[in-house]
Amino acid sequence: LKSQDRPSDAEEMLLGVLDIAGFEHFEKNSLEQLMINLSNEHLQAHFNKVVFQEELDESVEEGIPLPPDVGFSDNSQVLSLIAGRKGLCDILDETMTIPRNTAEAYV
Repeated sequence: LKSQDRPSDAEEMLLGVLDIAGFEHFEKNSLEQLMINLSNEHLQAHFNKVVFQEELDESVEEGIPLPPDVGFSDNSQVLSLIAGRKGLCDILDETMTIPRNTAEAYV
């Protein structure tokens, strides 16, 4: 940033870049970044289902032989771990309702 673009006070500046696969690496990740990545993972799961799984299912229905190693990476277990019932988001939500709670209680 040019000096005139910088905040004059001690305000913290953060610049983050997001790629669609969610492989970015920041020194500091925020809850907001986790939610962005989670949304992207949901989009990727939908894309995988529509494009890959439905095509594989259709090929099997039509009797088209498929090599045994045909497949794709499925991220549904990661989505369940974070956003599923009793996943990390549910636990965080529950933890935050306890008065005078700390980050250590969540961990």
